Amino acid sequence: GLSMTDWKLIKDMKYPSSQEEWEKEFNTYKEFPEYKYMTSHKDMTLSDFKFIYFMEWAHRMWGRTTGIVFLLPALYFLRKGWISKALKPRLAVFTGLLGFQGFLGWYMV
Repeated sequence: GLSMTDWKLIKDMKYPSSQEEWEKEFNTYKEFPEYKYMTSHKDMTLSDFKFIYFMEWAHRMWGRTTGIVFLLPALYFLRKGWISKALKPRLAVFTGLLGFQGFLGWYMV
């Protein structure tokens, strides 16, 4: 289930660290249809929620890392003039695809 109920580019990079933060996230999740669907088959504990939350959080961090690892060197190489004219359109396409993938992740939340 979709455990992270909102999408904030910077704010949701912080993983919940206190019991209070976890309970707040879990209570927010309980208001969404995914929770109702998940609990129609089996009760969900806070421990279960922490697992699916971690999986989604790690996925988001992986996506952001992928974007940064691609974009920072690409921008550096562009500024230095080390990217050939023939490679620029391909770089633009890859940048667009990466951005579109990020957009879809945002849209799905």
